[in-house]
Amino acid sequence: MILKVIFKSYSSYHINKLTCSLKTRFRYWNLVFKGPIFLPKRTMFLNLLRSPHIDKDSRDQFGYSINRAVFYIYSLNDYVIKLLGKIDIPPIIRVYYCFI
Repeated sequence: MILKVIFKSYSSYHINKLTCSLKTRFRYWNLVFKGPIFLPKRTMFLNLLRSPHIDKDSRDQFGYSINRAVFYIYSLNDYVIKLLGKIDIPPIIRVYYCFI
């Protein structure tokens, strides 16, 4: 069984810092893993009308981007899952786990 771990965040700094620390921990735990694989960032834009009655051309545009990284962990057992649960992940990063 393979565990796929996806990290999503608005901040690329926090993603890079977390992936570097996870690589060193995974090597220390002698895990067979692949990653980090950095996926292309998604940029979303929102358009907001300033004055909907008179000036149709007066608009503000806001944008934000989502950075993503993926790890594949191949050597899984109960001990590894407990260790993954004890990792301190900053609240700015969302974590998604998928079993493949």
